[in-house]
Amino acid sequence: MTRFITSPFAFGLLSFILLTSCAKDDSSDENDLSKKLVVEAYVYAGLPIDHVKISKIHEDGNSTPLPVSAAQVKIYQDNQEFVLTSHPEIAGRYVQSDTSFMPVDYGESKLQIIYQGRTYKAYSEMPESISNLEVSAEYVSIIPGDDETTLATISWNPVENVQGYCIFVKNLDQNPVPINNANNAEASQNPFRIIHQNHTVELKSSHFSHYGEYEIYVTAVNEEYARIYETNSPGTFSAAPSNIENGLGVFTNFNGKSETIVVQ
Repeated sequence: MTRFITSPFAFGLLSFILLTSCAKDDSSDENDLSKKLVVEAYVYAGLPIDHVKISKIHEDGNSTPLPVSAAQVKIYQDNQEFVLTSHPEIAGRYVQSDTSFMPVDYGESKLQIIYQGRTYKAYSEMPESISNLEVSAEYVSIIPGDDETTLATISWNPVENVQGYCIFVKNLDQNPVPINNANNAEASQNPFRIIHQNHTVELKSSHFSHYGEYEIYVTAVNEEYARIYETNSPGTFSAAPSNIENGLGVFTNFNGKSETIVVQ
């Protein structure tokens, strides 16, 4: 089953912002960062749950969070219990162990993590799915150095009462070939790294780093995910938003549709 890639810089920047807050000297249990976990957990409707990352604040408060691979992790949705187990190769990542049933595209999801006797919880509603997703061209030809020409357009019908939309991509080639002299767009300009308020997005050469077939997944996003991008500069953080009870980070649901495009 194909998985989709979320904004590649999101968890790293989130971790950085969380670490900058470690300078606080507060001995209360509620604000003791040494007892908090850093969580990045996403549920995709209709797909196996395999994007739950858990870390803990480093003891010195100044280093990268340490992966946690000994937690008990469950997600509850529509009277189903999804038991997640540690990824066999990636420390701190948890995946759905029984894939005989999948997350549904409606209702509320609950995340529960138990680690060293402490319980961490979070909740997220499944957003409404978009409709009529279209990509204007099946094949596009890269124009090196040209950041202005529109290669293709992605469009979909808008959804009412959502915080915006995200476009996630995955190169489906096993060994994708890098694009020579590619001038990749900064996060503030790359459509794969920002929240969109419109429902039409133009794709340009600078948005791609490799040749090959891409799967493009478009989803409406909830408030907890949109808050990550609440800033004066698109694509960066102004604070460390969190909807994790007793922890830090984000748990959210995605309910998107996908199309493919070939970059040549």
